[in-house]
Amino acid sequence: MPAPAGVDANAAQVGEVGLIGITDVLQARLGDIISAELPRPGVLFAAHDVIASLEGMLETFEVAAFANMEVLEINPRLEIHPDIINRQPYGDGWILKVRLAGVPRWLDAPGYAEFLEKGTIIEGA
Repeated sequence: MPAPAGVDANAAQVGEVGLIGITDVLQARLGDIISAELPRPGVLFAAHDVIASLEGMLETFEVAAFANMEVLEINPRLEIHPDIINRQPYGDGWILKVRLAGVPRWLDAPGYAEFLEKGTIIEGA
């Protein structure tokens, strides 16, 4: 599901476990992604913590947690081919599989846009 132009990250819902990635708009802004710094599985993050860093040819982007979460898995393809994010940001270019903690639902694109704007999760977004 392509996200609106102003949204910088996306999350796909699979119960309380989901995938974290970036939008097509953001991957284009970064340019060819040449490296991804990822956490180890099992690490816990609080909302607003930096959970990953993507280095592109044009700029570097720090992916922030939109809620408290635990990293379950990293995308093993990114170690050798981080540019898969450029080719398939909504498919095989996912970054992390995480489990949310203390949040009743995943954010959709409008909810995430609200989070970016206000820094908080708004119920019903």
